[in-house]
Amino acid sequence: MYIDLDEFPRDRIKEIALPYLIIQGDSEGSFPMENEVEIHNLIKDPDLAIAPNSNHLFPVRIIDLFMALIADFLELHAKYD
Repeated sequence: MYIDLDEFPRDRIKEIALPYLIIQGDSEGSFPMENEVEIHNLIKDPDLAIAPNSNHLFPVRIIDLFMALIADFLELHAKYD
């Protein structure tokens, strides 16, 4: 999910209480890194992953890294009965 800080109220972002993973490529041209950092600072205890030498297409181009990030996030936040 992409959060546009110009359209999505920051007060609402602060209300996010579920585990949240922010993934960003470090060579991203379409979505500024500053947005992800601000969102990271607004949400309580989010996970942040910066993919090296990558843009927003890295989930397709570096699928192993993307899948590992998702798997680690899910394992960390899994609730077992």
